[in-house]
Amino acid sequence: MSDTSFIAATAGDQGQIAADRLSDLLHITRGELAVSAGLSRDAVTKSARARTKATQSRLRDMVEILNRVRGWAGSPPQAFAWYRSQPLPSFGDQTAEVLVKEGRAEAVKHYLDRIAVGGFAWRLQGYYFWNFKGSDANPSAAQQTPIKKNVMPSTVNT
Repeated sequence: MSDTSFIAATAGDQGQIAADRLSDLLHITRGELAVSAGLSRDAVTKSARARTKATQSRLRDMVEILNRVRGWAGSPPQAFAWYRSQPLPSFGDQTAEVLVKEGRAEAVKHYLDRIAVGGFAWRLQGYYFWNFKGSDANPSAAQQTPIKKNVMPSTVNT
């Protein structure tokens, strides 16, 4: 399934995201779809509510994120599993699902774009970084000095 065919498979007659098609592709109920998108059940089951700008915006964000991950995950259901359960280090280990519910879908999309071009994410909390003292001419004379960067006081082990 190509990138465009996944998006096309979720589109309804008027080019909007069809909640029933999306839930079928993900092998979930429309109620589960509503919960994972941070919408009410009525927003995805009642046709008038499903066509509203707010509902379509949230579903479109979800589809765009799933589409970006689908190639890595292997299939739409596996992309959905990633969306619901994979902690994202750049966002304090929150999942894409939580971030979309909070209205931060654009941040998730930018994060995925960065990952797609070879970027990586890592947490600073609780990790030690090494600062080498010594000359470049004599690396064996370098001393390793542990330094803590951006460590929250509650996470420091003494």
